[in-house]
Amino acid sequence: STETIFTPSTTWPESYAVAEVKFFRHMATQAPHNSFHLKCLQACTRILVGTGFSTYALKTVVMHLLTTIPLSSWRRKDFMLRMQGIMRYLRCCLEEKRLDHFFFGNENIPEEIVLPPEFQ
Repeated sequence: STETIFTPSTTWPESYAVAEVKFFRHMATQAPHNSFHLKCLQACTRILVGTGFSTYALKTVVMHLLTTIPLSSWRRKDFMLRMQGIMRYLRCCLEEKRLDHFFFGNENIPEEIVLPPEFQ
């Protein structure tokens, strides 16, 4: 059988796609016009193609960092620092064998992002 086996603690049955769109739209309204947060996400995604990392995991890492690193620090001049930070965060997740869900139980979610009660 070619059935994929997932470790229960590494899969999330719910979809947060709408909340993710709301989050990135909110970040776009809060970030300076020259913010490079999406460029960082795109560059990391390209770098990690073929390595087995899902774009979802990478997006989750960037979302966590967007709520902990000031948006003013996501400019072109900070690009390499942010890329290093993303990779460092990803490495720590690998070492700990854990990547926390962005929306579930996260107190850093902007209050403008309203989740359905069953997702909170």
